[in-house]
Amino acid sequence: PMVSLNRVELIKDDAISTKISKIIQNKKDQNAKLIYCSVSTLHPGDIAFIERVIQAVRKNTEWMLIIGMGGLIKENKFANLPNNVFAFSNIPQLQVLAETDLSINHGGIHTINECITHRVPMLVYSGKRSDQNGCAARIEYHELGMMADKDIDRATDIKNKIQMMFNSTKYQDNINILSTKCLDYQNSGKLE
Repeated sequence: PMVSLNRVELIKDDAISTKISKIIQNKKDQNAKLIYCSVSTLHPGDIAFIERVIQAVRKNTEWMLIIGMGGLIKENKFANLPNNVFAFSNIPQLQVLAETDLSINHGGIHTINECITHRVPMLVYSGKRSDQNGCAARIEYHELGMMADKDIDRATDIKNKIQMMFNSTKYQDNINILSTKCLDYQNSGKLE
């Protein structure tokens, strides 16, 4: 109930939306897993962390990674991206989440609500601002995903956590249950 699925994106770029549609089609054609990494829309992202995420997925051709920079970092900051990694300064997040298998995010409540709506398990690397640490802890507590530390995890740690999440059904099962409850609440006005 907290997500407007019909919202108008503040920054609309048809060229980016078309590129993303092609990536999503390739994901389906290759039967790959799509990982969406969103680092922030309000603060600059942690470049070193983003580079470790790229390293984590670089050699796994069964994974595709879309990185949303929130308009604060130019795409060309990351030269020579592998064929399975795509970086955008601005992203239509709802379009991407509708096809995403795993979200790597900073613990912002808007992204969390959108992941729940679209039934996307989360690997939360808190941005360590405002309520992000608390949000990350709640995601882990309710087993909607895992909480991790962007200042500690190396690329191999990130890769292992992604693999653990893909190998376990509990995160997907739990987020499906919560998403259904939220939808029931939206439709009936009662949460059961």
